Amino acid sequence: SANELVAAGAKVPGRPDIAGVIKQGSTIVVQVVREASGSKGPRVSMSPSLAGAYSLLAPFEHTLSGTSRSLPGPERTRLRELVPQLEERAAEQLTSELTGTRLVPARGFAPGVVLRASAAGISQEDLEADVRLLAARFARIYRAACSDGGPACIAEGDGLADRALRRALACGAEALCVDDESLRDQLRSLIGDLPEASRPRLTLEHPDPGTDLFTAHGLGNPEESLLGRVVTLSSGVWLAIDATEALTVIDVNSGHVSSAGGSAKGNRALGVDLEAADEVARQIAARNITGALVIDFISLRSTRDRRQVSARLREALSRLGIQAGVGEMGSAGLVEVTRRGGAQPLAEQLTQACGCCGAPHGELTDQALVDFFGRKLLRVLATHVSSKAATVGVGSRLFPLVASPTRDLAALVERRLGMRVWFSELTPEQWETVRGHAADPLFADASFE
Repeated sequence: SANELVAAGAKVPGRPDIAGVIKQGSTIVVQVVREASGSKGPRVSMSPSLAGAYSLLAPFEHTLSGTSRSLPGPERTRLRELVPQLEERAAEQLTSELTGTRLVPARGFAPGVVLRASAAGISQEDLEADVRLLAARFARIYRAACSDGGPACIAEGDGLADRALRRALACGAEALCVDDESLRDQLRSLIGDLPEASRPRLTLEHPDPGTDLFTAHGLGNPEESLLGRVVTLSSGVWLAIDATEALTVIDVNSGHVSSAGGSAKGNRALGVDLEAADEVARQIAARNITGALVIDFISLRSTRDRRQVSARLREALSRLGIQAGVGEMGSAGLVEVTRRGGAQPLAEQLTQACGCCGAPHGELTDQALVDFFGRKLLRVLATHVSSKAATVGVGSRLFPLVASPTRDLAALVERRLGMRVWFSELTPEQWETVRGHAADPLFADASFE
């Protein structure tokens, strides 16, 4: 563990002499704490930690202990008093489950427990149950480490259901809506382990055939609102989101609002900036944007108005369970936001290098392409095709994906619409003709008969 490395001696205070503890050929266990991004490789740690619904358990880092800073004062005081007891329970369980293995530290376990913002209002018994689940999971991981020779992956990160439930608990969501039976079953199992008072409502919805879950709840098309460069607000103001290697820039654009020319226009500019602050927070959460961000709001003359916009952005991020540092707006309308995070941004998860020019994130991954295409295919067939059967011509990249037995889009269409479809591969000449007339870029690779 990190404690043992430090105990072995360090040339620089706080930095162990790694060569004195680890020899070539040694087997070590590490956790990927930040995935690879762009040209930067993944970051690993020998001090693993596991996140639960209400807590985070670090088996070897007693110094990693405390509560979330976003908790209100009285509740934070109550939970801080419970942390030592939770750490003691975790140490007892880890020791009992791992006794007899070579991974029990000589001085025993001294775990650290951090209580998350979602722990507010949760009883001590439920918090102990959450910590016990994490300790049991950690014991299974380390037993696998004893039996498997490296290099090997002994545990993978949480799936979609775990991440969605943690995010829902962090932002105090009352309900989760899904349109997939398998995801519904996974969430139902996870929610069953939570105390009854904090269980979000889970619903399975199949909207009208011509729409989907996102548009039914007013969220727009996911491929446009989550991956597109431009996000349009209801007022007509639009955000331009550009990611670089060093930072992400979000530009608030309006062709008819200006702070110059009197108090009326200044008030309109303030209203647009406040609306944009809410949407910026939602985009940061939905796209999982981390690192340094610079938001270019419409410039405001009043110092009070600028502080109001910064405060609105902090409040919106906190409401969504996002921990980030938000600076004050300057006279030019710029606000700097910094957010630490280990998971990849959504764009990096759903895109890959372009197969033609090699541009990073130049095209959707196969799975994302099929998911988005299937979602739009249902909308198009439901609204534009009246027959009970159709042939869909697709381009050369899409055809092997939709025709794969593992991605049975034909069965999905028949189940949702009662319509039979067949997929055929377009010739290059047909593909170019369809591509030139397609209003929707995603359907530049498909035609319908």
